Amino acid sequence: MADTNCIIELSPTIEAYVYSKAVVNVVYSSRGEGKTVGSIAALFAHAKRNGKPIRAAIVRDTHENLKLSTARSIQDVLPVSMYKFKNDYKELYLYSDPPITCDLFGIDDPASLSKLQGPEFSLIWLEEPAPMSDKANAGLSEDVFNAALIACARQRNTIPRLQISMNPADQGHWTYKRFFENTFIDPENPLIDLAVFSVPYGENKFLPGVARQ
Repeated sequence: MADTNCIIELSPTIEAYVYSKAVVNVVYSSRGEGKTVGSIAALFAHAKRNGKPIRAAIVRDTHENLKLSTARSIQDVLPVSMYKFKNDYKELYLYSDPPITCDLFGIDDPASLSKLQGPEFSLIWLEEPAPMSDKANAGLSEDVFNAALIACARQRNTIPRLQISMNPADQGHWTYKRFFENTFIDPENPLIDLAVFSVPYGENKFLPGVARQ
């Protein structure tokens, strides 16, 4: 994927996820298959699809995990000339064409849901909604997903996109029921379509062999 001074190489499944025209897009795989890189690329693809500046939100379980993981991935993938973090990694500006303004925040209590109720977004990225077994990631609640589904369509005259990148969830987690047991989000709202992308193990040829082993 080429954008200005940035080239991001994508595997076939990740590329399909990046350019999907569905409203809700879910990508899942084991670690190292390019989910986060693809989700970064999708920000640029979505801005180009809209043909105008967009507002986006990147949401994790805690702001600290966002700083330690997601923000670092952005710094690793993009040249420094293409991004700028502000306000303790709570704001991100991407110097793309068209440009992208992002709010970054963790939602670690119900009161934090108010962060999704004010700004107008065209894209929201929920990262790792399913909790990790070691509790390093507490995950995101279904209420966060429901709020994001509304908020991603609030920027006027833009196409909405809600994207979720995640490791496989167990069958008791809400993501399993919403994304893997159904082929739709809500039968009464057929325009809110769902696309789920499973990245086959080993598809990411850009991961070094030592890292994979």
